[in-house]
Amino acid sequence: MIRWRDDRARQWQEERQQIVSEKLDFLFVAVPGTYRTRQYEISFTDETPFVLISMEEEVEFLDY
Repeated sequence: MIRWRDDRARQWQEERQQIVSEKLDFLFVAVPGTYRTRQYEISFTDETPFVLISMEEEVEFLDY
């Protein structure tokens, strides 16, 4: 499960779920939006080991 919140909002966005079917499976989430900060929460409910190896985010800086 992954969910996020922007700019220290009190409410989290609705969670998205993905089934991990094999070792080294990956999660791709496209979440467009305008924000200064974004916080993610990732939860894994299986009893097998879970490791987050890396996470990337593509950003575009706006000229405000």
